[in-house]
Amino acid sequence: MSLKNKKIVLCRRPEQAREMVLALQQAKAWPLVFSTFTLEPVGLSGEEQSAMDNLAAFDWLFLGSENGVQFFAHFLNVLGIPAVSLRNLKIGVVGGKTAKRWQKEFPAFPIQQRADNLQQLIDEVVRLEKGRKLTILNPTSRQSLQNIQVKIPGSVTLQRIPLYQTVKNSVLDPAELEFVRSRAYDAIYFGAPSAFDFFVELAGMEPLRKGAAICVAGKTTAGHIEKAGLAVDIIPEKPDAESVVRALESYFNGGPDFKSVKGNRFMIDIKNTQMINDLFIKACFRNNQDIAE
Repeated sequence: MSLKNKKIVLCRRPEQAREMVLALQQAKAWPLVFSTFTLEPVGLSGEEQSAMDNLAAFDWLFLGSENGVQFFAHFLNVLGIPAVSLRNLKIGVVGGKTAKRWQKEFPAFPIQQRADNLQQLIDEVVRLEKGRKLTILNPTSRQSLQNIQVKIPGSVTLQRIPLYQTVKNSVLDPAELEFVRSRAYDAIYFGAPSAFDFFVELAGMEPLRKGAAICVAGKTTAGHIEKAGLAVDIIPEKPDAESVVRALESYFNGGPDFKSVKGNRFMIDIKNTQMINDLFIKACFRNNQDIAE
């Protein structure tokens, strides 16, 4: 199966889209990175800073994303907290990319538990610890606090601290935005609820109404989009590049897990594919030369 000539928009930050871009290119698709948001640190309350200053008071540290690891490392540096403060903490992470980022930033501190989502991580650690009372610190984003709800067992005290937030990408050129708004796509991938929100704010709903299949990283993003009144077509088994490409291939080739696609979902009359591709690269790959190398 292939995705030959399929126009797949990736609403991700450029530095996090590299693997997916390469995988889609290998499947003969045209991957287009449209970075709808950027990240910025947030100010900590007195209680939140106290928690960061007293890491030894926690049994476990949970990181839910590679961004979470990045900003956790940032705040350790800003607050002057030495990495040795992690020596008595057990580390739990969500997903392979989070694990890789943790190992890169904190190679001296091994990961004890890994899961596919935060709820699963909580449940597995409770089982591993045989129900004993636990205190868990979860540095995360402001949006994750709002969008990711978990059931906390009575034996667990979970403190979730927002270290960063997603904000709309405000450096996109108006001409490029108009180009993105006026085209149709085969599929649009959203890696988080905020990626969808800022896509709608920047490009409007029209690209989503032109027949594009909506592909998402997981159930949280799917639920968020469905609340906006749109149907989600594809939820890969995992949000890694290989799983996303496999799910897209199954969808567009009438695989057993997805409905077959009727008709041509891409509605642009392409007479010069190289010219169109160059325009898309200009519009969607701003300062992303490193992705294609």
